[in-house]
This record gives sequence, structure tokens and C-alpha cells, in this order.
Amino acid sequence: SDHRHRDEAEALDAEALRKVLDEHPADVFVRVSVGEDLLAVAVWLEGAELKGRSCRRALSREAWRALQRLYDAAARDGSGSPRSESSSVSDALAVLLPLLDLNDALPERPIEHLVVLPSLLASLIPWIAAGPPGRTLLDRAEAVSYLPNLMPRVMLRCAIEKMPPVERARFMAAGKAKR
Repeated sequence: SDHRHRDEAEALDAEALRKVLDEHPADVFVRVSVGEDLLAVAVWLEGAELKGRSCRRALSREAWRALQRLYDAAARDGSGSPRSESSSVSDALAVLLPLLDLNDALPERPIEHLVVLPSLLASLIPWIAAGPPGRTLLDRAEAVSYLPNLMPRVMLRCAIEKMPPVERARFMAAGKAKR
């Protein structure tokens, strides 16, 4: 599944997460993953305290059919009629988006800036419009940033920061040499 732990991925620890949130205290980060079910994990600061909440939801057959239509449309090579493909995606999203409610993972308070970090499979979904009418992510937040698949880069940055200076310099030099 898309949200199971992978051995090669290093976990983002609380200290690194706190550092990011200290730099952006109004932000709420939510990682969204679609696999066998829907998983959302959110973190934010309340005062000086790091808070978090998650929700996991089973996806109905109707939601899976809509997801399949969405993924199929994204995978097409353009050989189909643009009108029928557009209609298929719109129909799939009309069914799917109200079913993808992330509100149980989010803080109860108003959200100034929500940062959505979708997994690979979840990245095709326009999460800003997900949720029941009146409770979509756009309804809940003043601003939304959508950063598909950036979590590995955030984890890499945290890992680099933990390296001793000599190793960090070697790593950075090796990365520049590959470009």
C-alpha cells in the first residue's frame, strides 16, 4: 500500500518537525495517503506544544470506482476524445471529492495556512476541494499549499542537517557533481 513504512525512507523525527513548524507557526501540515484506505496525518503547533491528529477511512466501492476512473484518465496517452476524458474525470471527481473527508485529522481552530503533502497515489486528487460541502480544505483554510511527494525531500534535508560537517560537505559536493 502507498502508506506503509518503507525501509529506505527515514522517519522525520519530532525535533526536525518542530524546527520546520517553529519557522512557520501558522502552518498545519497534512500528509495524505491513499492505499487500501485513506490515511491523513496532520501536525501543527498550539502555543509551544507540537500537536497531531490522524484519521483513517475505509474507501467505499463507489470511491474506488471513481478513483479508478480518475487514474485511468491520467494514464491515457491522449488517444481518447478530450471531451469524453474530461467528462469522465469530472464525473469521477464529483463522486469522489465529497467522500474524502480529512476534517477529523485537522485542528478544530481556523487554519491560516494548510500544507497538503499527498503520497504518489494521492497526488492526482485535487485535495483543496476534498470533503463535504462547506467543509472542504479550502473552506477550512485561508491559504492552501499543495506539495505532492515532497516529504522525501524534507526527510533528506533533515538527514543532511544531522550529518557531521565533513560528511555534509562530501554529500553536497557529490550531488553537484551529478548535475
